[in-house]
Amino acid sequence: MEAEATTNKPLSELLGGARAGDDAAWEGIVRRFAPLIVSITRSHRLSESDSRDVMQLVWLKLLEHLNRIREPNALPGWISVTTRNACLDTIRVNRRTVSTPSFRDERSNGAAPDESIMTSVDRREVVAAWAHLGASCRELLAMCCVEPRVSYSDISQALGIPIGSIGPTRGRCLETLRQKLSPQG
Repeated sequence: MEAEATTNKPLSELLGGARAGDDAAWEGIVRRFAPLIVSITRSHRLSESDSRDVMQLVWLKLLEHLNRIREPNALPGWISVTTRNACLDTIRVNRRTVSTPSFRDERSNGAAPDESIMTSVDRREVVAAWAHLGASCRELLAMCCVEPRVSYSDISQALGIPIGSIGPTRGRCLETLRQKLSPQG
């Protein structure tokens, strides 16, 4: 009952109390706005763990900026914008995280039809050639080959290269991969 009474206090009291170090006031803010954060993370379709990470990040940022919020009624908007930005950052990071393909054993009943085209020798050759590419080429090619597609703008930001050089660099990386896979290479 006491927690509910704290949650129902005016926002200016909760904010002032939290600034003064009142744990109950801070808890009141958390209880009042946690559902808002959860609804925003759900609308961005984040995983449960990513949602919890975003929530923790928002509370940490609020704690860091508590003294900068001059208008208590602006707090819900501040929390909404901060949560949305954290969700978008999480989505961007998750897009950049690309795992290398795992090649199933030919004897596996779960092999996809297109995988049956490659022999185990082919697979080993591709994996070996991939391993000999430079890290920057592997990262670029991986980002160019994922679904959903990563935009050149996002690739440029993630890798720190100009948009105009992504295509030519990708071409050079593919050519290097082809040479490593060719019988003469």
